[in-house]
Amino acid sequence: TLLITVFFKASIYLYVAVIGLADLFKLNTYRQILFPIGIIVIFLSLTMASSFSEQGKEGFLYHYISIALLIVIPLLMLLVSLIRRRFKERLS
Repeated sequence: TLLITVFFKASIYLYVAVIGLADLFKLNTYRQILFPIGIIVIFLSLTMASSFSEQGKEGFLYHYISIALLIVIPLLMLLVSLIRRRFKERLS
């Protein structure tokens, strides 16, 4: 059950990442970047921690990465959204 759950969770995350990147870069189809993103995911899964205890030792970087992913990037996206809205209002 655990393996099936992890497989479906990883598949959904990969699908959402590919769809999001295709939308971000305004690609016609997500299939153009599916293979490169899949290769990156496989490479990272093979090169990262090989066991849970090794992951705990390397986990200190997670705190710094999570600050960027959970705070900095959303704030930058909000700032870009506000700037775009202001330019649209001026042009209208």
